[in-house]
Amino acid sequence: MTATSARERFITFLRGHWLDSIGNSIIVSGGSDDGEVAAVLTPLIDHPDARDRVLSIRQTAPRQWRCGNAALELADEQQQRLVWVTEDGRRSVWSRATSSPGQDSKNGSGPAFPWLLHNSVPEPWLPLDILRDVLYDGARVAALLDIRQMIGGKNEPQERLTHILMDHDLHPMRGDYLIPGAESPLWQTLNVSDGLRRSIQQRIHRIPHEALSQRVSWGGETEIHVGNHKISCRARDIQALDARWVLPPKDERKPLEIARLLALYSVFDNPLSNRRNGVHLGLDPDLRRSSDYELFASPLNAVVPNGHYASKWPHVEWRFGSIGSYPSVLQYLPVNSIVCVNPPFTEAYLSDVMARLAELKLRFRLRIAIPIQEMPWRKKLNSSLPSAELLQTYYDASSENHYDLLHPTLLWEDPRCPLGQLQQPPVVPQPMVAIGAPTTSTGSAAAAAAAAAVAAAASAMPSHAMSGMNGMHGMNGMSGMSGMSGMCGMSASAEAVGGSTHPVSAVAAATAVAAAAAAAAAAHAEFVPSAPPVYVQHEVVQPELPPSDGDMDFSPQVRPSDEPPPPRTAMALDASEWPELSQAKDPSRRSAKVKR
Repeated sequence: MTATSARERFITFLRGHWLDSIGNSIIVSGGSDDGEVAAVLTPLIDHPDARDRVLSIRQTAPRQWRCGNAALELADEQQQRLVWVTEDGRRSVWSRATSSPGQDSKNGSGPAFPWLLHNSVPEPWLPLDILRDVLYDGARVAALLDIRQMIGGKNEPQERLTHILMDHDLHPMRGDYLIPGAESPLWQTLNVSDGLRRSIQQRIHRIPHEALSQRVSWGGETEIHVGNHKISCRARDIQALDARWVLPPKDERKPLEIARLLALYSVFDNPLSNRRNGVHLGLDPDLRRSSDYELFASPLNAVVPNGHYASKWPHVEWRFGSIGSYPSVLQYLPVNSIVCVNPPFTEAYLSDVMARLAELKLRFRLRIAIPIQEMPWRKKLNSSLPSAELLQTYYDASSENHYDLLHPTLLWEDPRCPLGQLQQPPVVPQPMVAIGAPTTSTGSAAAAAAAAAVAAAASAMPSHAMSGMNGMHGMNGMSGMSGMSGMCGMSASAEAVGGSTHPVSAVAAATAVAAAAAAAAAAHAEFVPSAPPVYVQHEVVQPELPPSDGDMDFSPQVRPSDEPPPPRTAMALDASEWPELSQAKDPSRRSAKVKR
């Protein structure tokens, strides 16, 4: 072996992450051109006086190397160990943990997904120039992507890992906010060999030691590097996060925070799937825009303004307008606000939402999507979501396309919700006013139209029915009605009262008049803007336990569709009754604005 090839081999051995015997994290990088190698030593303890130290590693003679003021005494490639000794006899032992799955493989077959790794030579960087919480998130993401590589081409465990990570934040005593602890029973639910499970647990144990070594950085305009992993991003997602940014536009942290958040969401993606996880799929944007709040959203797909959506990780996403996370954010939402609820299709989330459904319906006006699954709560669907519609499509904000929904899913809207753009009834023209007649306000014209409808109905009714109509002209609210042109049922009422030359029955006339009056009163109601958003501060908790169950298909099954979304279809389930105190079920408290 020539001297040049021996030097290159040793430099390759040196590169990477080491831990020394006095409590430093060491990142060795460089050496691609002139053989100069830099070692950045960072104290593992978080202390105000902690500083990065940069030492050069150089070859002074054949088989002789120096790092700072210490000389190389031992290099053991098999044990992954280096021993440096100073002139006064002090020794520093560097050791490396087991190679990550992206760098090596016990069975010698290499990484399962080599296209998800980058082989670029790492450049020197100073860990303490980056906030520790970003460094810790980099270590978490790198560990989970390593675990994906370890699981390899087994689809069921890959999907199960997505479920574990998605449901993890709903469980008490979860410890770390992203990853279950190494001893968590959740890892027993992965259908993998005992040896692989032990390797996964060992990889989790290494996370605290690698917290200062897994750099989060941009590798291109749409590529993010986390350690030796690369993550491809969609330009539309980057633009969405840039637009959602709530801090000063020129904030130097913005590119790094965008990269961090996209890296966090990448852990849900199954590398064996040709689609990304369904956490970013949402209901039709027009429907969500007419809501006050979105309960399960992200900065990538929310359409309501900043401060009006809840998301997965508000301790990161507050910079992009998130108000909090489910379920803690519920206490801050104004009563009677219109809330769009589109939970992940996992067992823990669906069970939790269904358990709270009665309370949610009492406090808010809901637009909610729930899949039909063989779960204990299925028998509640018919009575708790009466006259629900069969949802046909979901919207992917990243591709800006609708996708056909293959999993049967119900969409229910509280009758008190205003009509969305897709549901608006035809506009009825205002009654004509003779030229020269006194001008009237919109409310007066509406009242006159309603009074005319009452008179026409009364004249068509037999005399014995007139006694039941006494007092109709003085009904409450008639003098202040406005916005008659867009009210529901007005067209039908006008046709029933004056559109036919045949006699009109007392029941039909009374129904028409009641519909006109109720619609007019509903049209008169002023829109009350929701209370200003309350931003919730969340404390980041460091590693430990959690749990989660269920092997339901987490993400909605979808396929691309080139056609516009079809009209929604009403659907009722044959399920047992579930009585509850809901304004939507109490006719005396339900607005007559919408007839279902």
